[in-house]
Amino acid sequence: MPFVLIIVLCLILGIGIGYLIFTYRSRKRSNLSRPSSPESVYRSIVESSQEGIWRMDADARITFANQHMAELLGYQVSDLIGRVIFDFFDPAQTHIAEYRFGLFRDGVGQRFDLLVRHKDGSSRWVAISGTPQFDPNHRYIGIVGIMLDIAERKSTEESLQESEERYRIIAESTFDALILHEDGYVIQANRAAATLFGYEREELVGRNAKALLLAPDSLPVADQMLATGFEGIYEATFRRKDGTTFPAEVQARNVTYRGRRVRVATYHDISERKKAADALRDLNAELERRVHERTFELQRQQMELNAILDSMGEGVFYSEGLFIRLANRALLDITGYAQDELVGKRGSVLIDRNIAIGDAQPEWVAYMREYARSNPNKLWRGEAVLMRKDGSLFNAALTFTALTDENNELIGSVIVIRDITEEKRLAAQKAAFVANASHELRTPLTNIITRLYLLRHQPDNLNQHLDVLERVAARMQNLVADLLDVSRFERGVISVRRRDVSLQELIEEVIQTQQPEAQQKNISLTSRLPSEVVQVYADPDRLVQVIVNLTVNAINYTPAGGRVSIELATEDDRLLSCTAAPLLSKARHRLAAHLPSGCRSPKRCESDSDQLR
Repeated sequence: MPFVLIIVLCLILGIGIGYLIFTYRSRKRSNLSRPSSPESVYRSIVESSQEGIWRMDADARITFANQHMAELLGYQVSDLIGRVIFDFFDPAQTHIAEYRFGLFRDGVGQRFDLLVRHKDGSSRWVAISGTPQFDPNHRYIGIVGIMLDIAERKSTEESLQESEERYRIIAESTFDALILHEDGYVIQANRAAATLFGYEREELVGRNAKALLLAPDSLPVADQMLATGFEGIYEATFRRKDGTTFPAEVQARNVTYRGRRVRVATYHDISERKKAADALRDLNAELERRVHERTFELQRQQMELNAILDSMGEGVFYSEGLFIRLANRALLDITGYAQDELVGKRGSVLIDRNIAIGDAQPEWVAYMREYARSNPNKLWRGEAVLMRKDGSLFNAALTFTALTDENNELIGSVIVIRDITEEKRLAAQKAAFVANASHELRTPLTNIITRLYLLRHQPDNLNQHLDVLERVAARMQNLVADLLDVSRFERGVISVRRRDVSLQELIEEVIQTQQPEAQQKNISLTSRLPSEVVQVYADPDRLVQVIVNLTVNAINYTPAGGRVSIELATEDDRLLSCTAAPLLSKARHRLAAHLPSGCRSPKRCESDSDQLR
């Protein structure tokens, strides 16, 4: 809503509220038994307004607020009356509010955005416009104002800024000439615009578009469009660099660009169309005028609707009587259907394509429709599992908006669908990631704590304890690096750094590291290994991690006074198994998944990295 129109509305509302107060006082003095008709009219206008309307006195105390104003702040109307209006602004913006309301006191009508504090503690953006009030002696007596919820607008502005680069690419790709200008001076122009007007783009940027491009007879039209901020389509005559003129169709819109209000316009050469139109006008001028105006308006509306729907990332469809009447491009991409495969079909085809015309709707669909119909905002939000054309299912977030008639009967609906399958998959992966990290970090942390304890009580073995601590810390560092590698986490794989490794050395290293934990439980931890070196081509860190897990499990589930033995067996130059009693079967299977057989003399084998996924 333009600023001038808002100020006029504030003046009308101010007069209306003043009239209500005057009528009330007159009726009180005259002891009238019924309110006057104009009072009822004004009160009905104010109370049914979808904008928060309020009035405050010279001390900034609220003397009137309509129901929408109270709902905007989360209070009852009676809770607002008598309160200082600054109580309802976000504390971080109180100084801005005080400055703005100081300008009201100086007689300056304004419109500005501020954060207000809702009763539930949340903050939300609102647009405030107001008109200062003065008595006949020109003394300031308060303000009549309007408060409008602009949270959605703020969110839209942020989205527009994020997609500016995408729009620039689109602008360069379009066949229509496009120029962005501020106060008539060109900020940007695409290649098509330079070609249309016969200039290089550098010759257009920074120049006054009216003086450079418009024919003299079209200057009044352009001035009027700029002065009124007209948004839409109009025609004008333009001039090329070589001096020739041509008629063009201009579609203009006011947008926010880097925090500034500018105009973007597209130009389409309509010379040929004008010639045809002139010929037809000679035959039937009146008929052509009416047909053209009506067709032009319908095309503009359809273009705007299609542009809005097709620019959305979410799937949207409109239905009447359970049947889909309109579907946007994003919905077709999500579901795999073509336009003619959805339009005219029942919306239930997106739930289960096998539902026949006579079948009943699922219970949750009936609940969704009834909830939205009875909800004051005519809205329902939730999640559901939907079906694509190929029969595959996907998780979707739904927003269902009911369209009702004057009797609150459902006549249609708008449904917004967003595919959240990937979001749910990532959430599950992250949960698994956290569980795995806690499990894998527990064992080296236990080793470190045990060795620190032994350092205090066995200082004579300082070097031995420090060696173990260094090895454990190094393994822990590699483990943390792997766990924090987001790219591998998303692919579900870990890196493998293979080299020739002696299994005997790895097992002895694990026994030395875990020996204190076994001794604390009075468990004998030993090994039985072949005399000949068994060598594999693998990642030593991954093998140690597996053997440590097996050994720790054996220690944890062996009673005090028991015995755990790590054994490595080979036969005919092939690695058979590596086991940690008493969990022989489980240990053998787990390790066999990581140590391939086929290791021949000098007992060396290679393992593929996929085996460590």
